[in-house]
Amino acid sequence: MSDTELSFGFALAYTMFKINPSVITLRHQVDASVDLSSSALTQKKFEGTFGLLYYNDRFFLSLSMLQLFGADYKFKYSNPDFFRGNYFNENQIMFGAGYNFGENPDYVWENTFWVMSGKAMPLFLDYSLRLHIRKTLLVGGSIRPGNALALHAGLNIMDKFQISYSYDILTSKLKTAQKGTHEVNLILSIDKSLNYKKSGVDKRFLRQKYQYLLN
Repeated sequence: MSDTELSFGFALAYTMFKINPSVITLRHQVDASVDLSSSALTQKKFEGTFGLLYYNDRFFLSLSMLQLFGADYKFKYSNPDFFRGNYFNENQIMFGAGYNFGENPDYVWENTFWVMSGKAMPLFLDYSLRLHIRKTLLVGGSIRPGNALALHAGLNIMDKFQISYSYDILTSKLKTAQKGTHEVNLILSIDKSLNYKKSGVDKRFLRQKYQYLLN
């Protein structure tokens, strides 16, 4: 499309889930859900993730699904007196939207909104508002209702490097056990050495970002 792009991605994972009852410590020695004398139990499953992204330099819309296949790990002990254990990967769906606006290109507001829903988790909401100043500085914050607040600050260097810092302030009941999270992002952007006119590659895709995360 002349002004927008539509991208999609798919990831496939092969997981081996193993339980070794002999190294489990039980609160009560008799527990019908665990046979301590059983040998190690193993289940192997495929799992996948899929996502769509519709975007340009002003906005984006995204939709993705985690645990695409809903893999079901079933463990059955040789002793019929013990229950069979099931571990099921519930599907999780995430929707994202963002829009950048600013009459003055030196001051651009970046809005992003995320929502994640899954049967095994409460509804997750996240809204962020960040101000990009002269393509050099960024400041802003995020709110996750019932969960946390976050503060952001960052610096762009030579249009190739970005370093940003964020601090989460918990507002849920977990704040009694955790004081918050510090997060540092280091991003390097480079241009691929391709002749996009001859290769047929759109020059908008030549600039790649490599991100390193420190928690």
